[in-house]
Amino acid sequence: MKSGKTILWVLLIIMVLSLILKPALDNSKENRFTEVVVLPGDTLWDISRDNVNGENIQKVVSRIIKMNNLDGPNIYPGQKLRIPLSFR
Repeated sequence: MKSGKTILWVLLIIMVLSLILKPALDNSKENRFTEVVVLPGDTLWDISRDNVNGENIQKVVSRIIKMNNLDGPNIYPGQKLRIPLSFR
């Protein structure tokens, strides 16, 4: 009977730890990025399409704008942009 209670406690502890640690692990992936340099004629749509597969491009563009603290979609040659790895 005692081993049954022990197993239940261990399972409960594992569940609680997974609930606590999962958001932290997920968040760390969102904060990881690769960096690209904007070339003449590039747009955020082009960069998003070229660097991210299978995602909604508008969602990716919005995330890049937010991640790089841009005021809008305007970018310029030579600018370095962070592209989130959570989309790759």
